[in-house]
Amino acid sequence: MVVHDEEIEQLKQSLPKDYFWGKLEMLKYQGFWYIVEKEFFKSSLVFQRHFRGRDSDLIIASFPKTGTTWLKSLLYSVVNRFNHPLKESPLLKHHPHELLYTA
Repeated sequence: MVVHDEEIEQLKQSLPKDYFWGKLEMLKYQGFWYIVEKEFFKSSLVFQRHFRGRDSDLIIASFPKTGTTWLKSLLYSVVNRFNHPLKESPLLKHHPHELLYTA
C-alpha cells in the first residue's frame, strides 16, 4: 500500500483546513489536526497504513525538550520494577535511551 502524491493532494482538497497562528496550514483528518508542511501529513498516512503493532508494544511519544528522557526512565522503571533490586537498577549505570528499544 503505497501512498501516492496524487492521492494525498486529492485528500487534502477534501479536508477541513485552518491556519495555526495565522500561517501554519493544518488539515483535519479522522478527528485530528495535522500539519501540512514538511510532509507530516503524508508521513502520518504512510505510518497508519504500514504500522503493525504487537500486543507487547509500548509506545511513548513526546515533543522535543518536554522530558522524553525522564519519560523513558519512568517507563523502564515501571516495566522492569520486579526484574532488579532497587540498588542494582540498570538506570544507575546506563542512560534510559540505552535501555529502551527505539525504532
